[in-house]
Amino acid sequence: MKKIFLSILLIISIGAFSQTWNKLTNFTSENLLDVFCLNKDTVFVAGNNGAAFKSTNGGLNWSNLNLGIPGTTVSAIHFLNDDIGFAVTMAYTTTGGKILKTTNKGSTWSTTIPGTSTTSMYSIVENKNKLIVTSGTDGYIFVSNDTGKTWLPYKKGTSVLRDINFPAKNDTGFIVNQIGNVYRTTNNGQYWDTVNIPSPGSLMSIGLLSEETGCAVGLNGKIHRTNDRGDSWNIITPPSITDLYRVRFYNNTGYIVGNNAALWTSTNTGMSWETVTLNGVSSFLYDIQFCDSVIGYAVGGDGTVIKHELPTSVKENDFSYSIYPNPANTEITIEIKDLRYTGYDLEIYNLSGQELIKAQGIRHKAKVDVSDLPCGIYFIKLITDKTVEVRKIIKE
Repeated sequence: MKKIFLSILLIISIGAFSQTWNKLTNFTSENLLDVFCLNKDTVFVAGNNGAAFKSTNGGLNWSNLNLGIPGTTVSAIHFLNDDIGFAVTMAYTTTGGKILKTTNKGSTWSTTIPGTSTTSMYSIVENKNKLIVTSGTDGYIFVSNDTGKTWLPYKKGTSVLRDINFPAKNDTGFIVNQIGNVYRTTNNGQYWDTVNIPSPGSLMSIGLLSEETGCAVGLNGKIHRTNDRGDSWNIITPPSITDLYRVRFYNNTGYIVGNNAALWTSTNTGMSWETVTLNGVSSFLYDIQFCDSVIGYAVGGDGTVIKHELPTSVKENDFSYSIYPNPANTEITIEIKDLRYTGYDLEIYNLSGQELIKAQGIRHKAKVDVSDLPCGIYFIKLITDKTVEVRKIIKE
């Protein structure tokens, strides 16, 4: 337990912080399979029956992007900037999966590569100016070095390549397929070797915290973790047995989504996972992405979109205070400068909403030992009888 040194007695406890995931008003009834954040305001979602939508105000309102492919499932959507974006689709009847491109913010779309009648495209990622798309059934990886003008196909097995992930700006990336194979590249997709996972089951997603550390997840609650670039893997016990569809890491926090509104978080690099309770959400969750250290979205069945954000700060009077040093390594000091406030409560929590420290009855100054906290981003909540303040701190 973290130590707080004060001139008065404090009550310190560990518990659960109030829910920071909120369900947005439905704007479609289609299953949503993918979400992509260009920034905290501009967000894209895509899914069944050609569904593709865009919000430019943080999810308050959504506009329909007409891809011109009714009846086709949009597996993934990805934008390079405000103007240029891509969408990939699954095969539909006799029409093969496609890679679609827009150069005008999603107003119109053209096909950059048509698949065969049995080819479904499943995921797309951009890494170090290279676009990589994974496909299904025939196990192809498509790579573009010129912003989608041309694509080079690479054959990797014969099963559905479900997901691809690179840690930001690194050359090491992984792909998983539906029969439990894992493929690894250490040169940004030029070559892929096969990685062996014991008893993998059907894998649906892979997420990386760094070049060394990541998790692969799949059906029936399968979680596998590596900390040596995939050379060895450990089986992680899940909170429950359910199908898992996506795993991602943001800063030092991991997220998994799956069946029956499953949302799990990890703050110890994927070694253990905890359940997040979602009020008013019962559908499957298929994808999750964070726009920055605070704002995140998860999408799922029946048009479900949930958003992660901080509780709104309420200011009824000026509340002057300082927190230093920030970033911090071993200790932070919180100092209230306005003597009109005779006492306040303090709470510190991580990005997944877990309360780590609670202190009550602080007068004006507190020193908090953060030496045992993992490096990453945390939030301090200061509560008085007239105001609630939330501020971000960084532990180095």
